Amino acid sequence: MRVISKSFKYFLFISIFSLSFFVTNNDRQDSIAIERINLENQSLYFVLRGSETKMGGYARQYNRYDSKASHIALGIFSDSIILYHVNTGKKEAFIKENLSDFIFSEKEEYDYLAIWKVKGVTASDLRTIKERIDHLDSINIRFDYKFDLQNDNKLYCSEFVYKALLGITPNLFENSIYTKEVPMDHRFFLKKDTITYIPLDFFVRQKRLVELIFEWKK
Repeated sequence: MRVISKSFKYFLFISIFSLSFFVTNNDRQDSIAIERINLENQSLYFVLRGSETKMGGYARQYNRYDSKASHIALGIFSDSIILYHVNTGKKEAFIKENLSDFIFSEKEEYDYLAIWKVKGVTASDLRTIKERIDHLDSINIRFDYKFDLQNDNKLYCSEFVYKALLGITPNLFENSIYTKEVPMDHRFFLKKDTITYIPLDFFVRQKRLVELIFEWKK
């Protein structure tokens, strides 16, 4: 009878575990190959995802250019990428997490992912941005369901990005504040006929300032 060594058993266990993880995530996300995403150290990113949920459908109606995205996070890569964003449905609106957790959610089914690199951001800029993010986190952010730009401690996802970057990348925000008529079925909740806000896809026409490095659609 052939004796199987402990090292071979360990190798077999790791191989099966790794394959199971790969298949599970591929089943849920239709093969988003995040290992193929090439991210650079000391860089700033916009990470957008789209959701098939009812709330995701509402959010998409306020986009100007990118009809698939429904949420945006700010990503800072310093040895590894950490995403910062403000979202609904959590005990705390401010969220800090890694890229995998942002993509592979157990509660939602996403059908879109895009990663944009912001050009010309220095290491000093990143330190300033991180300080601003820490400050925003310290004031106990709540999600802004009314989309009011005058509230400092109530923010929605693209407003959080705006406040974290304002002054660091001013050209990105040219014509970013937009006014549109509120859809009829949203007026009861928002209590207004028009809305002035920052669309989450405000930056995508600024091709000289951003670069699309990854995009996936279901």
